[in-house]
Amino acid sequence: MSERRLSFVGAFMSAVGPMSLYLYAPAVAEAAAGLATTSAAINLTLSSFFGGFAISLLVVGPISDAVGRRATVYLFIGAFCLASIAAWLCESVESLLVARFIQGFGAAAGMSVSRALVRDVYAGKAAARVFVTMTMVLSVAPAVAPIVGGLTTTFFGWRSVFILMFVYGIILIAVCAFFVGETIQRHWARLMPREWWASYRGVLTRRDFTAPALCVGSLVGVVYANGTLLPSILMETIGFSPLQFSVAILAHPAGYMAGSIVAKSVLARRSVKETVLYGYCAIAIGCVGMLALLVWEPGAWRILTPVGLYSFGLAFIMPTMTAVSLDRLPHMAGAAASLLGFSQMAFGFIASVAGNAASDAITAIALLMPAMALLSLVGFAGSTTAGG
Repeated sequence: MSERRLSFVGAFMSAVGPMSLYLYAPAVAEAAAGLATTSAAINLTLSSFFGGFAISLLVVGPISDAVGRRATVYLFIGAFCLASIAAWLCESVESLLVARFIQGFGAAAGMSVSRALVRDVYAGKAAARVFVTMTMVLSVAPAVAPIVGGLTTTFFGWRSVFILMFVYGIILIAVCAFFVGETIQRHWARLMPREWWASYRGVLTRRDFTAPALCVGSLVGVVYANGTLLPSILMETIGFSPLQFSVAILAHPAGYMAGSIVAKSVLARRSVKETVLYGYCAIAIGCVGMLALLVWEPGAWRILTPVGLYSFGLAFIMPTMTAVSLDRLPHMAGAAASLLGFSQMAFGFIASVAGNAASDAITAIALLMPAMALLSLVGFAGSTTAGG
């Protein structure tokens, strides 16, 4: 597959997770009312999606290494489609929690398999270019999905977003069938638990993987945490309607898209390390803006501007350090991609639960971003000493 083709197909596969989050976010208020539950309880349906996604990432990588990339997509995205129908039919928040968990479990294949595909075909700076282009295209999903989710919720009710997720899953299976060739030889022995453990042990004992994984995972964790905190902040504290929220949340994908365009140009002239440092500069400015919320009266632009700056910087770091983390593990690309995705979802799950447990969402979001950025810097420092 050419770089361009793999970038677009990989972005479409990876988008199933963010799309499921951002389509649903504008519907959470109506879902709480429709199921006669509290906003805190309905927010757990966001966290349950993260939990299912993270747990799935522990198994989907070795499975794709064993049975092939395409078969894994068919199996897991098929489960995602069935869970979408189940969520559409739910009559209680408890059943919705289960359906969202299974959705997350199935959606994980999109992230893991798309990254493994890139590593199967490309390495080094070529892989970094594919990841940059892929994430630039991927940023369209969180830009479009909230608007579509807000409009769909407004005109057809909150349940309708799950029909859209089902349709997306069916299209994804078709795209994989017609446009993705198998990139590995099947090794059925890798389905044995001892083979899983050997693969994960081989990945986790390498600092040239764990350090960049920490660098990326902690930053992406903030994005997922914001996905659970921003709906209540913007719609309850600021007073936005679901449709207004769906437009306001574009600060994240717009910042990321702009950052991806600039990062692709910078990467053509600079090293990976220099590109990453430019990203941290933008993130530092965003963190200062977030910390200012501790003393300023919260307002829409005072929240969304730091989010946009953070996303702009993230576009410099995420694709390049993803390539670094996978570069030296071509023989275990599936397991490495799964562990990389797991670290991101685990950070997102922990940060979102911690944020929702705080008594004040504004304070939580103001402190989470700089704290996780500092943790990311530790990972980046470790990756440079490990040869990344």
